[in-house]
Amino acid sequence: MTAISFLVLCAAVVSAASATARIAGPLTTIDKYPTMVSISNTENLIYWQQSCGSSILNNRAVLTAAHCTGSFAYERQRVRVGSSFAQSGGTVYGIRRVIIHPNYGSFMLDSDIAILHINGFITYSNVAQPGRFAGTNYPVAADDAVWAAGWGVYYHGSFLSEQLRHTQLWILDHDVCKTRYIGGAVTEGMVCALPREAGFGQCSADSGGPIFHNGVIVGVLSFGGGVCGSDFFPSVSIGVSRYISWIQENA
Repeated sequence: MTAISFLVLCAAVVSAASATARIAGPLTTIDKYPTMVSISNTENLIYWQQSCGSSILNNRAVLTAAHCTGSFAYERQRVRVGSSFAQSGGTVYGIRRVIIHPNYGSFMLDSDIAILHINGFITYSNVAQPGRFAGTNYPVAADDAVWAAGWGVYYHGSFLSEQLRHTQLWILDHDVCKTRYIGGAVTEGMVCALPREAGFGQCSADSGGPIFHNGVIVGVLSFGGGVCGSDFFPSVSIGVSRYISWIQENA
């Protein structure tokens, strides 16, 4: 899967992840990831396209990447809860309020995190549950296994996946991660992950989606570099533990 706005970073250039991120892994179902939510947007209020992932905070809000909010008016964005599919099933909610972290944009993609308040209330079930989010001192170490899921493109340059996909990643040492991206793109509080198998990672339209460590959400996909599923350029997520107080205050 390749979640992330996969930045096409060539040697030394880093750009904001596109509002599309994805996963090049096997198909899965929403009951395995009941906190997963698809975000779609539209230009004409007729055709909707899945653009990012997100996760349920509570019965009225979801957590995603700030860059996923883009420039679309609220009525041109919506979320789908409780479905394995990006464009069908589950329950669709409009957006009534977007809260972007105040430090977003101050440096590259630092603080690339946002909360969407929805119209209505999510009814919890086996396919719609609030996520478990990492607290301030939650430990995640280099080489730990994590999982990512999303509806992004299922291989580099391809179409979005209509059904949810997932893949296993492993945490890359933070200092090593910083050397992979020139120009200070990777800041404190970010979490870097590489695929267990080259080619199976996050990609376009997976951005905003969670990464799970033992079932706990530890990151929100922000950006990546080069080809989706690269075994050199890790996918980079905003670390939840660094922002948990802000999340709790604004959820």
